[in-house]
Amino acid sequence: MLGLQLLGTSLTALALLLGVALDRPRLWDIALVFAVLASPTAAVFIASMRQRTRDAESDRA
Repeated sequence: MLGLQLLGTSLTALALLLGVALDRPRLWDIALVFAVLASPTAAVFIASMRQRTRDAESDRA
């Protein structure tokens, strides 16, 4: 998942840089959407990992 976060950050930066270089505001919007979706994605991933850890610990007991 960490690799996907890095890829998302890289794509956000790339879209922003291309938008500035090519003077395409539409690419700025795409970069903004990527940035806004990154935080909830990370939060959901962390919550699911915590749940898996709890499930694994309860199976051991």
